[in-house]
Amino acid sequence: GGRRSPPCVARHSSDRSRARVRDGGQPVLSRHDLALCLFLGVVQYTGGFVLITLGARYLPAAEVALLSLAETVLAPIWVWLGVGEVPTLLTLAGGVIVISAVVAQAVSGMRSQDGG
Repeated sequence: GGRRSPPCVARHSSDRSRARVRDGGQPVLSRHDLALCLFLGVVQYTGGFVLITLGARYLPAAEVALLSLAETVLAPIWVWLGVGEVPTLLTLAGGVIVISAVVAQAVSGMRSQDGG
C-alpha cells in the first residue's frame, strides 16, 4: 500500500461539515469567515497535528506530550497578538508553568544526550 495520512487528517477534515450550521435557514457565518475557518481548521490545526505526529518518531514521549501542551498554552498569546484579546493573569501564570516544564524537559533531554 501507499503512504497513509495520520488519522488526525481525516478527523479534522470531517470537522468542516460542522461549520455549516444554519440558524433559521440562514448561514451563521459569512462566506469569508467560513473560508477562514476552513483554512485554519484544515491547514493550521491539522498541520500542527501532522507535524507533531511525524516528530514523535524522533522525540521521547514525555517531550512530545509537553510540546503538544505548548500549542495549547501559546494559543492565548496568538489571540492576544492577532486580535488584541488580553489573557487573564491566571492564563498567563498557567502558560508560564507549562512553558517552564517544556524548557526544563528539553534541557534535561539535551544534557542526557550529551552524557552530562
